[in-house]
Amino acid sequence: MFFNRKHTGQDFINPISSDNSILEYRIIKTLGQGGFGTTYLCIDENLKRKCVLKEYTPHRIVYRDKSNQLKPIKSNLSNSYEIGLSDFLKEARNVALFNHPNIVRINRYFNSNNTGYFVMDYEIGNSLRVDNPEHADPPPPVIKLVFFPDFFVRLA
Repeated sequence: MFFNRKHTGQDFINPISSDNSILEYRIIKTLGQGGFGTTYLCIDENLKRKCVLKEYTPHRIVYRDKSNQLKPIKSNLSNSYEIGLSDFLKEARNVALFNHPNIVRINRYFNSNNTGYFVMDYEIGNSLRVDNPEHADPPPPVIKLVFFPDFFVRLA
């Protein structure tokens, strides 16, 4: 059900293996995992180009079954999972509104395998965590301003 990532000391959900497809996105390899997401390098079989697919995988509350469906570990976690999934897709919609050279463009979001995905442009290069580790995680006020700008505009 899980595999261990020694560099973080946390267990994560097994990623979907290479050469599997989610809709028209064929997985080439897993790029990384975090507390709530798995990121894959893919080929968009319709457009014949590379892209990145981010999958909502909150490893503490779900597991992946043999058919690649995500399921809550316990039935009492279903509501938490659905709320998190909704927030994940709202994040995709909010980030998709940005048109800035320093923000990777989100092209699409969708539900499949009982979870959510968003499709991003594939940008060659290192992650911020590799290039500038002391600034890899923006402070919470910056995150709130980026993802909930309407709330802060109303306060002004």
